[in-house]
Amino acid sequence: MAFLDAEGRVVDCDARFAELLRALVPGAPSADALTGRPLAELLHRPEFSPIHRHLSSPPRSAESEAFLLAGRGFAVRLVAWDHPRPERAVVLERLHAADLEDDADELRDQLAMRDELLAAQQLLITALVAPIIPVFDGLVAVPFVGALEDESLERIIERLSDTVSLGSARTVVLDLTGVTQTDDSAGDGLSRLHRTLSMLGAELVLTGVGAELAEILCDAELPALTIRKSLEAALRAHLQRASKIQPPGPSAVISKPTSRAPPASAAARKDDA
Repeated sequence: MAFLDAEGRVVDCDARFAELLRALVPGAPSADALTGRPLAELLHRPEFSPIHRHLSSPPRSAESEAFLLAGRGFAVRLVAWDHPRPERAVVLERLHAADLEDDADELRDQLAMRDELLAAQQLLITALVAPIIPVFDGLVAVPFVGALEDESLERIIERLSDTVSLGSARTVVLDLTGVTQTDDSAGDGLSRLHRTLSMLGAELVLTGVGAELAEILCDAELPALTIRKSLEAALRAHLQRASKIQPPGPSAVISKPTSRAPPASAAARKDDA
């Protein structure tokens, strides 16, 4: 333990405090050399900033603050009082293995929650950047907005694979009119998307391809892709093709009525007359 005056200078400390302080701050002075020195100047590194702010401010009555130095295996407790004069005591403790394990478990839980939150945010961003919109029976449109990069294409491939395999979509129209930025990986990503959908029995149609992306697609080794000028053109072509392959409906055959021949007996009576 160490005792500080109102200005944060060490008034007295024991050998245990000095020993633990040297473990925290290599090169820290001994107990005798600490007397009269501001403790805050020894705790100037970023990990000590919460403690440094408290030591740099005047002590408040009945103040008690605890700080856990994550990853360092130490805890620091500051206790202040104002009788008979404003002073502060600093207690420095080395944590036990059980305390460190509890701290590590808490840190792992926090990291897991952060990873889950980031994953959920990525799914939401992808759903907003590239929504999958059913348009007709067997056709979905995917208007893409933003940077067309390898990471975004991987997420699109994953979502479209689930959509095609679980649904009845046979045609996927990927509209790239809203692409703001692209790189050389876009050609390989679109090729993977085309192969994946083909293996699932669906056709990929690209629309709204800009000049920069057109150059990338020309340089990439891509299979034969169906490319339309716009989303409207792709939908019109789909409707025309669907009307041609649609089986004809039932029809009726109407014949022109013919004159009936007179009965044989009536014809014989006419000859006898």
